[in-house]
This record gives sequence, C-alpha cells and structure tokens, in this order.
Amino acid sequence: MSGAMALRIAIDATSAAKPTRTGVGRYIAQLVDALVPAAPDARFDLWCRLSRFKTRAHRLAVPDSRVRRRWWIEPWARRLAASASVFHGPDARLPRLDGVPMVATVHDTFSADSAAFADAGFREKKNARYADIAARAAAVIAPSAHTKSRFIAHTSIDPARVHVVPHGVDPMFHGVAADAVAATKARYGLPRDYAFYIGQLSTRKNLDRVATAFARADTDLDLVLAGPRSHGVDAIDAAIDAAGLGGRVHRLGPVPDTALPALYAGARMHLLLSLDEGFGMPVLEAFAAGTPVVAADRGALPEVAGDAAELADPEDVDAMARAIERIAGDAALRERRVAAGRARAADFTWSRAAERTLAVYRSVADA
Repeated sequence: MSGAMALRIAIDATSAAKPTRTGVGRYIAQLVDALVPAAPDARFDLWCRLSRFKTRAHRLAVPDSRVRRRWWIEPWARRLAASASVFHGPDARLPRLDGVPMVATVHDTFSADSAAFADAGFREKKNARYADIAARAAAVIAPSAHTKSRFIAHTSIDPARVHVVPHGVDPMFHGVAADAVAATKARYGLPRDYAFYIGQLSTRKNLDRVATAFARADTDLDLVLAGPRSHGVDAIDAAIDAAGLGGRVHRLGPVPDTALPALYAGARMHLLLSLDEGFGMPVLEAFAAGTPVVAADRGALPEVAGDAAELADPEDVDAMARAIERIAGDAALRERRVAAGRARAADFTWSRAAERTLAVYRSVADA
C-alpha cells in the first residue's frame, strides 16, 4: 500500500467504554479525537468487546461520518476487521487476526518488573500478553523511552519495532477558571489547601510511604486521594492510620474526568511519588493546570517531567517530606516550578501524538 493511499484504521476502544475512565481509557479517547482530524482521508472502526455491553452508553463516540462503532462478536468481527489496513490494540492486547498488520501500545511493564506490584494472576495474564505482542505485533508503541527499554528487556523484541510516542495533554487542563475551582472544592468538601493525588490506590503508587512522608512534613495541608482502591490498598489504609493523619486525608474514590482540571488547579501541589511509572500523565496535567509537582526520581517520571518538577527518592521518606515542605513553604520556588511546568506541558500535545501514531500505522501498512 502506498503511504498516500487512504487508511482504514481499526482500533480496539473497549477500555474507553467506562463511566469513569482510567488512564488507558483516557489515552484511547484523546488519541482517537486527535487521529480523526489528523487523517482526513482515513476511515476508522472503533471496536468494543461484547463484555462491555452493560456500559454501552459510555462507548467512545466521535461525530464524524468516517468513524464507525462496532461490537466485537466472533467470528463476524474477525472477518470484518480483516479488511483494515492496520489494527491497533491500545491496551496491550491483540485479537487473533490473519493478514492484518497489528500495532499494540504497551503503557508500562510493572507487572513484569516486580512481583510486589500485582497479584500472581494479573502478572501471569500481563506477561502472556507482552510475549504475544512481541511475537505478533508489526510495531509496538511505548509512551516513554523507559517503557521501551523495559519492554525490550522482558521480551527481547527487535528495538526497531518499538516506537516511542509520548502522550499529550488535554486542553481542558489549561486555564482552569477560579469559579470552577471553588465549586469543585465545595462539591468534594475540600475547604483547606491540599496536596492532590490521582490514580489507583495501589502498592506501586507508594502511597504508604507518601502518607508517612506527608505526616512528617511541616505543612498545614490536607491530602486528597482520588482514584479506585487497588492492589495493596490495605497497607495504604494502615499507613495513613499509623501516621495519625486522621481528618487531614480525603478519599474521593474515582472522580469524573470533568472534575480533574479543577482538582489539580485547586491544589498547592500534586504528588506522584510512584515506585514505577510507564509515563506519568498526571504530571503533565498538573503542569498544564498551573500546579507544581513533587515526583519520584525513577521510572519514566524524570523523562516526562524534565527539570520542571521537584524530584525525590520514593523510598526515602525524609527526602519526600523535605520536597513536600519546599513546595508548600517556598512561594518563589513554587512560582518557578509552575512556570517551568506550564512550559513543559506545552511540549506534549495530542496532535503531535496522533501524527507520530499515524506514522507508525503507515509504516506497517506499507511494509
């Protein structure tokens, strides 16, 4: 196929069919929104596995005649998808298709990196998918050089087949209005200044140590945790209790995407002190919202944050406490971090991510 010919792009959008999208679901939604205008001659089929029929009202919808939504029902779906120029599995999962070049996005490799980050069943499933992707994908997309290197280490895939395509930042995180911040703080009962965390409440996110560091830091802030409870959450609850944080911790649970910009913008700082991240989208979202970030100095976080975040060793509680104190107590430092963060976020756009993703599609369709 010539690179100039129109593409028919099939995308597994199953993970976006949720009332409250996780990071992968948000990645799919933002990427598709940018891909459609970036490829005006292409056609798109957004596939959704039938397992999401109960949440069908939340399937990804794009108001463009070139975009069709389809249910994945064997064997009819396999035959129809086989006419695509390329099939993209954006959640590290590929269907059984013959004669169609396939692309997979691998967001992280934490389940292969450590037995501490997930239970045995989850790790077995993920590691099997990584091996399958390495065997059958024509190309792999990784959001960071860190994730690319870890995936290569685990699978011995040819590095030339793995392409780094960083995520973008949704424009809704830029220029959040003060009245939206006030309304959102009132909605969630957040009257005081606070430090904000968004993501799964899991072992990998290091929130047990973060709670200890937060209690040790000399600040007047509350700690707001947003996101679903996950692997290792009991240890996090125990650490919060042991730290004596009491009423200073607000557990919001999963929050809608529309609430996130104001929750970021209303925070004194954003905390992402994970033991491992494949990318770290909340860092860029906080930057865009004008919120300084305290981040871990490992995984993909230094790569994404550049020199705009306050970095700390996530296994050193005192170092994390000092970093929290610096951002909380030094207004001049905070202003410098905010300015550097806004500049850093401007470098990451979904239109750029879409163009680079399209280049991957074309490279495998032309092969």
